Amino acid sequence: MQAQQEPVKQEKTDLFSLLSPIISQAEFDAHSREKTLVISQIEPINMMTDKRLTTRALENLLSNAVRYAALNVCVNVRVTNTLIIIDIEDDGEGVDDDALQELAKPFYRVATSRERDTGGSGIGLAIANSAVRIQQGALEFSHASTGGLKASVILPLL
Repeated sequence: MQAQQEPVKQEKTDLFSLLSPIISQAEFDAHSREKTLVISQIEPINMMTDKRLTTRALENLLSNAVRYAALNVCVNVRVTNTLIIIDIEDDGEGVDDDALQELAKPFYRVATSRERDTGGSGIGLAIANSAVRIQQGALEFSHASTGGLKASVILPLL
């Protein structure tokens, strides 16, 4: 992605249609781990996005949320006049303030013990961050109200 070997291909996309298969897969993963995925109502709204990049980012974020959640993952979609904001929150252990700033760096792991327990290479969040930033968006991490991690994908509406 850093080399941008393929150009960004933004096209008019219905948000609900884009999110439906991603959420279906996340619900399956959550169910297999005996966790619950709670989704806010998603209104049909058109946006300009590169479907491939946005899908990749959201799949990585939801996969991580399901992996690290204690029991629940919540997805909330908000639309403003100019932005679409997709918040993904888990109720897991969360991370400390210093780690919030490092999460999107390639190969960063919060703790080596987590790597042994959950697998992964530490590049999923870096890929998600790149996919969002290439589209003039932002990926922000914060503490969830549930105590876990909150990842907010912010993309331009049109």
